[in-house]
This record gives sequence, C-alpha cells and structure tokens, in this order.
Amino acid sequence: MRDGAVCGFEVSGHGESVVCAAVSMLCINAVNSLETLTGCLMEYEYEPKGGYIRCVVVGEIGCCARVLLDSLTLGLSSVESNYGLKLIRKEI
Repeated sequence: MRDGAVCGFEVSGHGESVVCAAVSMLCINAVNSLETLTGCLMEYEYEPKGGYIRCVVVGEIGCCARVLLDSLTLGLSSVESNYGLKLIRKEI
C-alpha cells in the first residue's frame, strides 16, 4: 500500500476449480487493464502452474489505476464472501 491505496497484488495457490478460475480471471484482467487502459509502469510475474500472479504499479498510481485495483479488491472480496475464504491481505 502507498498513501493508503492499493498499489499491487500477489496471489498464489488460490484453490481449485471455480474459485481458482474466478481469482485468476480477476487478476489477469486487472494486469491487462492496467497495462492497456492506463499505460502505467508495472512489474509483474505470472506462473500459471503454481497459480502465482504478482503485479505492482511502479511510480505514481493514477486515478484510473486506483479504480482498477479497487475493482480487483471488490471482486476478490466477493469471491471471499461467496466461498468462505480469506484471499485478501493488505500488504502490497
């Protein structure tokens, strides 16, 4: 987190079947949207076999990037509540 705002995310080993698909889609969409729609600089890693995705915005986080990261948080919160999981930690 930077200045109280999410500046990136990291997920790993996030379950099986529908939960894995939902989390993966949300995260991959966030990376693609950040890159395509905002043009912000990012560092990201993706390892599909281990279910690992990490993305951190480097430098200034513009308004659009904040909205996209907040949208990801909202989507992951929805998966958490629907499946009784704990996916989100507020460290990045």
